[in-house]
Amino acid sequence: MELKGGIHINKQGFTLIELIIALAVMSVILLIAIPNYSATLDISKEKLCVNHRHEIMDDYKIFSFTDKDLTLEKFVENSDKYFDKELKCPSGGTYSVVDGEIICSIHGKIDETLKDTVKYDFSSDDFAMDQLANPITNRELEDWEIVEKDGKKYLSNKKTGQNRIFLENDYSQYSITSKLALGGDILHGNGNTKRGRGYGISFETSTDKNGNDTGYIFQFDSGYSTGKFLFRKRTNGRESSPFLVIEPSDVIPGFTNNYWTDEHDVKVDVTDHSPNKKQVKIYIDGTEITNGKEVIVDSLDKEKQNYVGIRTWDKSTVYAESLEYGEIKE
Repeated sequence: MELKGGIHINKQGFTLIELIIALAVMSVILLIAIPNYSATLDISKEKLCVNHRHEIMDDYKIFSFTDKDLTLEKFVENSDKYFDKELKCPSGGTYSVVDGEIICSIHGKIDETLKDTVKYDFSSDDFAMDQLANPITNRELEDWEIVEKDGKKYLSNKKTGQNRIFLENDYSQYSITSKLALGGDILHGNGNTKRGRGYGISFETSTDKNGNDTGYIFQFDSGYSTGKFLFRKRTNGRESSPFLVIEPSDVIPGFTNNYWTDEHDVKVDVTDHSPNKKQVKIYIDGTEITNGKEVIVDSLDKEKQNYVGIRTWDKSTVYAESLEYGEIKE
């Protein structure tokens, strides 16, 4: 349809001028959104580059202790001979040594402000799964996805059953913080919980490429008996009987079974206790549930890459709003 002056109107009633303006506005929005996403991804890659260079430097100190002729330059040039995985810049930079420091051709010197914390805000519109630093799963990465629930975005498992996702943790003493909720109808009519509902947070853990983990896990476990908090040792993807079980009503004032499906801030602190031992403290919504209990575990072998992770099992669905882990400094 054409009006006087040559102005066209489409079937929806918009003039051609209005359509051009709308397209221009959309283009501006896209130009703003794409750089924001790119900037977030670039920061994640720089953090990973920093972590890799710290790992190379730490291991160089170990190897040079026995090989007095080994220089940092030689170690960097031949790092593939010392590591099972590639420790390279994820942006494609190359490493060189200048004045005893490992320099990246893209990221330059190490920005110390980037090494203290790794943070993933799954609820952010800027988050994308490819920002995860070298994730390892026991299935496929696609089994974990960003979903929307009650108007908010979460990282969640697409399938039920065994789901594990692990991320590299380069800290010796560290705090893991995550905001999570347990999905699904977990309550019987008599108030007892159904079996197999819960989520876990892994720490002091190593894993193979297939997601078979060896280490420790704290479990928020509504399906264990009538529902408990518990700790397990895990070996090659299999769990042992709990070595500590905590009754929720003993540590959570006014506890009811509705607690299991509420969203909670779960914090795991892992610190040095004694040679080859770590002490673990658990906080839920700011309350230390391990208060009065000394939770001591074996330290992970320093030659192995440490991982933090989230686990679900059986009929569980977990909704993780965020995951953050960082160094605890003395």
